[in-house]
Amino acid sequence: DRPESPSLPGESPVEAPVAEVQEEEAQEALQILLAEADGAIRGPMADILLEAGIQVTELVNGSEALQFAAKHRLDLLLVGTRLPGVDGGSLIQAVRGVLGLIDLPILALVPGDDGQVAEDMLEAGADDFISTPLVPKIAQARIRGALGRRAVWLSPEEAMRPKVPLQEADRMAAVRETALLDTPPEERFDRITRKAQEKFGVPVSYVALVDDDRQWFKSKQGLEADETPRDIAFCAHTINEKNPLVIPDSSLDPRFSENPLATGQENLRFYAGVPLRSPQGQAVGTFCIVDHQPRELSPEELASLKDMGREIEAEIWSGAGG
Repeated sequence: DRPESPSLPGESPVEAPVAEVQEEEAQEALQILLAEADGAIRGPMADILLEAGIQVTELVNGSEALQFAAKHRLDLLLVGTRLPGVDGGSLIQAVRGVLGLIDLPILALVPGDDGQVAEDMLEAGADDFISTPLVPKIAQARIRGALGRRAVWLSPEEAMRPKVPLQEADRMAAVRETALLDTPPEERFDRITRKAQEKFGVPVSYVALVDDDRQWFKSKQGLEADETPRDIAFCAHTINEKNPLVIPDSSLDPRFSENPLATGQENLRFYAGVPLRSPQGQAVGTFCIVDHQPRELSPEELASLKDMGREIEAEIWSGAGG
């Protein structure tokens, strides 16, 4: 639990907050705290957030901001450098160290021409920084990036959009190395997808390669389409995962609840996908099972799914000469 009255070494305990706070906070709404003493920065930053439909709490004192962070759930903290009470760098250190909010996204607001200040704020524990004077589109992009890295999104559209892997060029080189794109079905893959369809009692099982703009099915059971756009493909999310991605009920997951593959005639409600990797570790595609009803996988079933994924990987790279 968070401490009731956190304080920094050499500081007296933070007193009761000056800012009025709503007692009833909607758990679904984003909670963003903007701690900035300069009104010329604070006002435009608040406007940028409001234009995105986000309510923001504004504070001008570092001690008050620390107390607020100690008592309220936050999804994002925006911190200016020059704050009375507790300065920006010390506030970030206290939020990380005293409050233990290691996963809270924190963005520093720093003068655009002061690289040393930006470096100091990052060393204090900020995830990223936004330069001032503010450029709205850049500020929004930094905010989306910080929230997205913590699986928090500004809108359903943001949640649904799969991330592009950091080493996408290397990943696409590995996809091409498979030499499987747009090739005919092969029994060595179909044998495994049929086995999965029967073993797990699902209507759909497939092997997909994630191309630059599509998900292409090398082997498919229970599917008619040969490919789907990458930007709506569940598998485009799976290639960013270290472990299998299991969605027991897509209607309850903000990443997929409004996805047309879930809401349309495909009625994709349950999904379990295993990333398929190259010998160098690049995710070239996925092995998946799908159901039209919500369901769970037992630990034993998940282990079996992973074993089948390794079988498919072996077939991919034996055929590619890898």
